[in-house]
Amino acid sequence: MWIAILAGAVCLVIAIVLFTPMFRHALLFRPVALFFMFEGVWIMGDYLVNQLWPGNDAMLWVHFVGVIVFGGYLLLCLLYSRPKKEKNKKNNKKTKARKTRTANREKA
Repeated sequence: MWIAILAGAVCLVIAIVLFTPMFRHALLFRPVALFFMFEGVWIMGDYLVNQLWPGNDAMLWVHFVGVIVFGGYLLLCLLYSRPKKEKNKKNNKKTKARKTRTANREKA
């Protein structure tokens, strides 16, 4: 009994801590915090439903759907959070190369 409440509370505390301004610069703080929030609410809800209706597997399906939704959101955020190469870096390299070639011509 207490282990379910404790586990749910720990998940909710982790979600709350991830939403604090100190962790806002962390990569993927939002999807991970939402996943922990879902897990905390689900653990407490699952405990309550199992106490009221033993043998009911409805909360298991809620968990499967939630993991698919929030896990998919986390996966999409991972895929779109890759650093992209900027065109300015390529242009800067070309400009540097031009400057060095003209500087060599002027010296000769």
